[in-house]
Amino acid sequence: MPRSLPNSLPSHLHESHTSTAGRLPKPNKVPSRFVATSVITTGSAAVAAAASWQQRRSAFGQAHLTRTRGLSSVAGLAFTYNSMSSNATDAKQQQVERLPLMTLDPTKTMPQSARATDEQIQQLAEFIEQAPKIVVLTGAGISTESGVPDYRSPGVGLYVTSSHKPTQFREFVMSETKRRRYWARNYAAFPSFAQTRPNISHDVLARLEETGKINFIITQNVDSLHSHAGSKHVLELHGNGSEVVCLSCRDRTRRSDLQVVLERLNAEWSATITGFTPDGDVNLVDAGSIYSSFQFPDCSKCGGLLKPDVVFFGENVPAETVELARQKIRDADALLVVGSSLTVFSGFRFAKYAQELGKPIGIINIGATRADDIATFKIESHIGDVLWRTYQQLQL
Repeated sequence: MPRSLPNSLPSHLHESHTSTAGRLPKPNKVPSRFVATSVITTGSAAVAAAASWQQRRSAFGQAHLTRTRGLSSVAGLAFTYNSMSSNATDAKQQQVERLPLMTLDPTKTMPQSARATDEQIQQLAEFIEQAPKIVVLTGAGISTESGVPDYRSPGVGLYVTSSHKPTQFREFVMSETKRRRYWARNYAAFPSFAQTRPNISHDVLARLEETGKINFIITQNVDSLHSHAGSKHVLELHGNGSEVVCLSCRDRTRRSDLQVVLERLNAEWSATITGFTPDGDVNLVDAGSIYSSFQFPDCSKCGGLLKPDVVFFGENVPAETVELARQKIRDADALLVVGSSLTVFSGFRFAKYAQELGKPIGIINIGATRADDIATFKIESHIGDVLWRTYQQLQL
């Protein structure tokens, strides 16, 4: 069930629009315990630490202080570690402290933007009111307000600020070296990936679904934040980063369970993280020398290759997933694109399909999209601010 929405916007949305000086405000100071130690603890301490960190981050606003579902990934690790003896748990905690916990700061991942006008908010509200069935297509841009960078946003996107190159599906399957490299990075990233929380954009969409204003969400994201926010009808186009699948027998397991296995195999391994990505990857310092010693398992049931249950670059979205998305668009009255440039064809094809069917298309995204020329309207502003004000306008 969706949470209650706040009476006011989180402070980072009030302050993060382009100022007369053209600069974003300085981010809130991060609690020193997370800067100095860069650790993730286990057991009940993990949940308490995450909750404490969340409460101290005023940038996320009062709306995010009581969320509990978002702690499920960390709690999954806690359950596993608590099953060990106290001595083993103490030893494991010392080992896990070698993995840094990245600070998820939305002021560093949100691009600059002018605030949407009241007229634009009214236009979006009318778009929602006039279309009984709306499908929402979301991309990485919706999670930037949770502190997760996207790929292409002006000034802050990964492809703009770094030389990050995602692992290709073919090289993952064909090269043991590439798999070793990938799993080392994914292992280091997982504690940070597990701490991500839904933001007010996810909350508003969940509430709009509950009130019948939207009837389906197609997301290109693998962070499960829509589900954590309470949305019930979500199609994860590119899979789910919280699960692992065997490419041979298709057996599935929780990613948090694999983290425990990786920890056991790499008791002496450590890494320094310099960046975090939307797909659960990171950049590591001195990566060339540390990859060679990293160990990773094969499938415990058949010995096949394990892979996160996400669609890699160069990998096809399952045909049945594409058909379900097309069906939902056929049944809808309109398509609303939120936080996606639609650069990748797997998302753009649905905008094209909606156009072919004569469905109106609305876009909320900072920066150009491939569907700009076919959109009914476009709002270039922060998603949380736009959706929250629109929700207020609808008086639901």
